[in-house]
Amino acid sequence: MRIIGAFEQLYYSRLSRRQFLKLLQRGSMLAALPTFCIEESLFKNAAVSEVVFPLQNAPAAWHGLKLVQLSDIHMDADASVHYLRRIVSQVNALKPDLIVLTGDFVTLYAGFSAVAARELAALRSRYGCYAVLGNHDAWAGPDRIRQNLTAAGIRVLRNTAHMCLIGGVPLWLIGIEDPGGSLCTNFAIFQRIWATQRAHLEQLLHTIPSDATCVLLVHNPDFSEMLPARRIALTLAGHTHGGTIYIPQLGWSLASTCFGTRYLAGLVHNDATFVYINRGIGGFKVRINAPPEITLLRFQTAGMSTTTFSSG
Repeated sequence: MRIIGAFEQLYYSRLSRRQFLKLLQRGSMLAALPTFCIEESLFKNAAVSEVVFPLQNAPAAWHGLKLVQLSDIHMDADASVHYLRRIVSQVNALKPDLIVLTGDFVTLYAGFSAVAARELAALRSRYGCYAVLGNHDAWAGPDRIRQNLTAAGIRVLRNTAHMCLIGGVPLWLIGIEDPGGSLCTNFAIFQRIWATQRAHLEQLLHTIPSDATCVLLVHNPDFSEMLPARRIALTLAGHTHGGTIYIPQLGWSLASTCFGTRYLAGLVHNDATFVYINRGIGGFKVRINAPPEITLLRFQTAGMSTTTFSSG
């Protein structure tokens, strides 16, 4: 069972932690939770999830390539600039080769993207920083958000593809922008809302060699169910915040998705692609079993290592 409507309203209500926990107690939910699983998103640091990803048909030059993903910053009046600054420092300390940002830079107002962009401008990587916009960005004002991010040196992929030349071999990054209909939990409706984005993806793939390695950036992981088979090696997404309030014993989650708990967090393999869903670093101020996350993804190429596949 998913708890969505009421708690989505709570997301915008700016309840304090004390008020929220009191509400949980009144709803008889708190008794089912071990106390250690109640977390606040404003930690000093976010958890780093390290993933070794075996990339098929990749050149040896890509072995050990470090890609760092951030998602769901949700900058607003209550968000901590100092927290985001610490996150940026954490990312830079990982010495990434690529950085990707998978949407929802703001919660409600596009103007806050200038604040986020000012901090994100300090991100450093060998091959650049790339972003796609999320559903909250679509609602708030995508053109203004893109402008602020671009001014900060971040390349925003709005239904476009970009070729990164790594070790002399092209790695294609494809960015599909969220159309703003991401709270729908009926997949048939979702497919209709995202049909134009699916058409944009098809057009882009026609311009990319069929044997090229493609990494898709898209905010909502449900879109991965609409991908053509065997064209996308890896999809990187966010949106679900790890469920925000995730109680596996009861099957409860705050995630807005058509697929229950399948795309809450971590690595998922569907019929078309591998999907990694980052839990995000911002949003609702209380998290349960869904700590903020920085993803460090290391590519492993065939014949170069016997490192066991793992995810944090």
